[in-house]
Amino acid sequence: EGVPKNLELAVKYYTVAAEAGQPEANYNLGLMYDKGEGVPKNLKLAVKYLMVAAEAGDPVAKANLGRMHINADGFPKGVKLAAECLTVPAEGAMVDKAFQPASSHPWPDGEAVH
Repeated sequence: EGVPKNLELAVKYYTVAAEAGQPEANYNLGLMYDKGEGVPKNLKLAVKYLMVAAEAGDPVAKANLGRMHINADGFPKGVKLAAECLTVPAEGAMVDKAFQPASSHPWPDGEAVH
């Protein structure tokens, strides 16, 4: 059965891993800040963490940044930048994941956050 979900503890561990440069932790932390799951919603921090993951080559992080550009979440609306962010993930057929709620993305154990 595992342990009960604890989003605050997840944030703590993801932060440690993100500070160590782990791209997946940056991605997950970015989503948590984007949606306010386990932390207060903070689009500036969401962009910061998603950028690290995107720069490490994560196509879903790039797609999320594209979504944020389209919606003007965290920075000025930019259709050209959104297109650039979405082009690479689209080629990898990953764009649809960026438009799902963060709670539907699986955690490392394969289970989605509720």
